[in-house]
Amino acid sequence: MAFSTTFHPQTDDQSERVIQVLEDMLRCSVLDFLGPVAYQLELLSELDRIHDVFHVSILRRYHFDPTHIVPVEEIKVRPDLSFMEEPVQVLDHEVKVLRKKSIPLVKVLWRNHSSKEATWEPEEAMKQQYPHVF
Repeated sequence: MAFSTTFHPQTDDQSERVIQVLEDMLRCSVLDFLGPVAYQLELLSELDRIHDVFHVSILRRYHFDPTHIVPVEEIKVRPDLSFMEEPVQVLDHEVKVLRKKSIPLVKVLWRNHSSKEATWEPEEAMKQQYPHVF
């Protein structure tokens, strides 16, 4: 599931983070092969509201890494299968200069994500939503 805004311009940073978390949550085994292009996966009982059949184009080989293990209870999944991302800290600051304006950005480390999954966010929006991080 290596989505990027290059090929999916309708996605935003929040969608990218959701995709990353879903990738982490789908670290599981194949239960059944449903033809050449669909797999039925064995999911944890806590994920019983997620559809368990996936097209092969969104799956990729996984190489085990113990840092990827995130207990499901740490992520509070709502009944509509959404969840709230929590920023842990600001890693860096940058100013994006456009033609007629400058946009201050901050690189944010999110809970349950590695530092290489940190995202650049508008500083003003982050200060309004998460003042405790600054």
